[in-house]
Amino acid sequence: MSSKYLWSVLLALSVCACSSTPNELGVFQPPPPPPTTIAVPDTVVNAVDAQPVESEPPDIAVLRSDFVRVLTLRKQCGRQPDQCDIGSFAVPGSALHTGTTQLMLERTAGNIRSRAGAGTYRFRIESLLINDTSHALVHTCSYDSVVLFDSGQLDSTADDIVFNNHTASNRTAWSLEMHAGHWKWISSEVLESFFGGDICGF
Repeated sequence: MSSKYLWSVLLALSVCACSSTPNELGVFQPPPPPPTTIAVPDTVVNAVDAQPVESEPPDIAVLRSDFVRVLTLRKQCGRQPDQCDIGSFAVPGSALHTGTTQLMLERTAGNIRSRAGAGTYRFRIESLLINDTSHALVHTCSYDSVVLFDSGQLDSTADDIVFNNHTASNRTAWSLEMHAGHWKWISSEVLESFFGGDICGF
């Protein structure tokens, strides 16, 4: 067999071996998620301004809107813990409802509150996931520099004493449940924490 013929045969074999369809390339791709699972990345938002991602599914847009609403309601409780309507953002009987109730009772008893303009809270929604019609999961990254004061007067800062002015940054997984037509929290898990800095890049 001539070298020219051998080279032609080898070339033909190499072409056949590499001419498979694009979907058969040797790159691993995980299987697609179940139809009931939707994950959508997000951009930086803050506690009062969260615009939906263009062309996102309507159910994800509702989840996003409800999540921002419940987080905003929770943050407002810092100023008047004795007036906190926990049922507006957490499902009654849930772990988060119980824990927040206890926290607000402790803050009320100790006159611990936040003040407008004293620190900021920012968060980024990193993913939104709907497991089924009643359960969802949201991952966030947050940076919190809100100052807490020991203050006996709601409308005056005359006797304010700084109770906590430490900064914290967290990655958190929030579990939500559909309750009375809206998504509300049932529990949360801090996945990563950093005190005194910002892990989110704000």
